[in-house]
Amino acid sequence: MPKLPGIDHEKCMSCTDALADKKPVGNRVVVVGGGLVDCEMALEYLQEGKRVAIVEALDHILSAGAPIPLQNVQMLKDAFEYYHADIWESCRITEVNDQGAVIADKDGARTVLEADTVVMSVGFRPLPSMKEALENLNIDVYQIGDGREVGSIMSAVWEAYEVAHSI
Repeated sequence: MPKLPGIDHEKCMSCTDALADKKPVGNRVVVVGGGLVDCEMALEYLQEGKRVAIVEALDHILSAGAPIPLQNVQMLKDAFEYYHADIWESCRITEVNDQGAVIADKDGARTVLEADTVVMSVGFRPLPSMKEALENLNIDVYQIGDGREVGSIMSAVWEAYEVAHSI
């Protein structure tokens, strides 16, 4: 979770908590992050009839991280248009408060996005793997997936295939 004012506000939650249904997500949702997980989560909320805004610091959503097939990118963008998602590219969240999320564009212009829930889906890091502990057991160890670098299920499957193919 990024360090910013209001990160501990009752309206704010991590995407992992949101995906695990640790507390209810309101009808007006701001999803902070425009990667694949973020966009798929936003689409689910839109399909449930919620109003959704996506805030992405980069110039375009779905432009960072593991490669995403073009068909998936186009489907998500088409769905966002169909469901009227509010997409804020080149913007960063600066605060979570009683109104919702405060964001700023590249020039520093601030906007308040009213929200019942702000879902933070940024700053993922690789998970510590068991590689070092297992290497001492005199067995071959191959590190793939989020133990090596943050990716997607597709990138983990591709990595597993490459490892299996090379054995």
